[in-house]
Amino acid sequence: MGLILEKKIRRKIEEGKRAVFTLSAYTYDFHPDNNEGCYTCNIRLFDINNHIVDEFYRHFLVSNYSDNHYKRFISKFCVDINYREQFNIKKDTVERRNNNEIDEEIVDIINRLNLMGLRTKYSCQGTKTPWKDRPHKSDGHSITAYITFQENLPKQFIVLARECDFIDVNTTTIQSKRREFNIHFPECVTRIIDKSESVRSNH
Repeated sequence: MGLILEKKIRRKIEEGKRAVFTLSAYTYDFHPDNNEGCYTCNIRLFDINNHIVDEFYRHFLVSNYSDNHYKRFISKFCVDINYREQFNIKKDTVERRNNNEIDEEIVDIINRLNLMGLRTKYSCQGTKTPWKDRPHKSDGHSITAYITFQENLPKQFIVLARECDFIDVNTTTIQSKRREFNIHFPECVTRIIDKSESVRSNH
């Protein structure tokens, strides 16, 4: 079975409400060439007037996903309100890792970035064994190594980061492309910082 980019399923539930299940591969931890990522299933409940009354979500590992398991989940979700509640989005709306929690592999990097004025928000060196040593993004641990920033990164920093084959970068995040690239993450980011400081000193 190929990768599911997005799939919607609609079901009627109690009191005239309906549930819309959207299974998507567009998650923080997913990369197109990496089946260690996870699908996110977002579920919205609508009342008879088509107003959203509640939201839920659940993750499914791409490598372990099966249609039969997913269909059983949907069936139980639709009939068992107590079972359903454990997936309520209200139970996990913020990243639990605080700003001061830094993995030892990247402590020096975080300090240097902050000294440069690039204020970091969250960071993680990523997993070594998928979903075992640092298993859940909601606990502040990601499959891939990452650093998020409080403000948009300077254009020059982004340009330098894109020169590294092991890293993805956007306006507020740098992260390794795949779990096996995590080992290169500290070295790559250190090199980006060195180059960025060199560019600054020459201006």
